[in-house]
Amino acid sequence: MQWLASHTGWLLILDNVNARRDIDDLLGCAPTGRFLITSRLAAAWPDAVTILRLDVLNEDDSLALLTRTATAATGPQDMDGADDLCAELGHLALAIKQAAAYLAQTPLLTPRGYLNLLAQAPANLYQKGGAGVTNSERTIARIWRLTLDRIHQAQPLATELLRILSWYAPDEIPVNLLDGAASPTALNGALGLLTAYNMATADPNTHTLANPPPRPVPHPHP
Repeated sequence: MQWLASHTGWLLILDNVNARRDIDDLLGCAPTGRFLITSRLAAAWPDAVTILRLDVLNEDDSLALLTRTATAATGPQDMDGADDLCAELGHLALAIKQAAAYLAQTPLLTPRGYLNLLAQAPANLYQKGGAGVTNSERTIARIWRLTLDRIHQAQPLATELLRILSWYAPDEIPVNLLDGAASPTALNGALGLLTAYNMATADPNTHTLANPPPRPVPHPHP
């Protein structure tokens, strides 16, 4: 804080700000530089803040993202229903990447088949989530439900590790915090499964993990 207040020309990035009160003190104490803030909050920002709204992907870009991610490891596969899936997901990049990761791990499943699974997800669980729950968050929640079920079936340890990771900040989580949770072989396998399904990102240079921070998703398993 002292350095920021006594220097000029700096840029500080504040990622995934969920409440303005979390950064009010920082903004007030360091007026000599610039802040780049990413947030899902659409209101309650002061007039001095320039708001740049990021729209969803267009139809062509969302289809390209789904196809590229789903087929990167397996090569060409049946993408029947890809357009309909992108539309159902609202062309949200995060939702499309999550669905594509699922398809990549299930090469015999088409996007239309994934749509059928999505239709069976209990969307009613997320329809009354309160005023702070957006349609985008409900979409992500439904996708997470499908993915968590599949991961738990394949390796329950992976979902347990995800619960542990959820207690930490979403970025730069030291991998050694998981030491003792299981054998090294089991840990490596579980973390590999989480990264394959795009539920976590590993940085081999810093030996840290990152996991996306949507709202908690109800899950039937203890």
